[in-house]
Amino acid sequence: MNPTARKLTALSLAAVMGLGLAACSGGSGNGDATGTASPTPGTTAEPTSYADQIVVGITAEPKYIEPNAGPAMMGDPVGTAFAPIHDRGSSRRLWIGFAAHPFGTLVADAGAAKAVRGGAASLLAAGVLEVRGEFAAGDAVWIDDEAGNHLAKGLAGFDSEEIPQMLGRNTAQLKRFLGEEYAHPLVHRDNLVLV
Repeated sequence: MNPTARKLTALSLAAVMGLGLAACSGGSGNGDATGTASPTPGTTAEPTSYADQIVVGITAEPKYIEPNAGPAMMGDPVGTAFAPIHDRGSSRRLWIGFAAHPFGTLVADAGAAKAVRGGAASLLAAGVLEVRGEFAAGDAVWIDDEAGNHLAKGLAGFDSEEIPQMLGRNTAQLKRFLGEEYAHPLVHRDNLVLV
């Protein structure tokens, strides 16, 4: 442990990323902290996306858990508190984003990828190039860009076997050639979570 380090009692994730803190004391951080979680996938970045607040403290040894757990729950400065990035969101969005297992992938063209990244658009058949995997309507799917990067996770509006005939068609074309029941988004924005 760095003897000149100072204790950090509260941080936002942006501050953590700016400091470049190491995963534990004595790591490759800049030495400004006595130890904290790094903002790598699956650590602080993911939980602070939707949690109310996270407190990281010393828990490796049982003798530290009991005296620090109660004060931490009461808001006392016994560890480092990480503020949430944004509002927690609904339980449904939490489930889609963190618990739902994707059964397939919808590959979005550049325009659709940009719209999805904007955060307020449904994924329409006109902007999808390819469907991969086998899934049913209501199953979770990845939404990827053409390079294979995951943009979002969402709930499919159609079975995977129905989608190929829909690709590249706008809503009017879907209605005219396939029927009213196909004139809907492949993934509605209410069922889509950016990753």
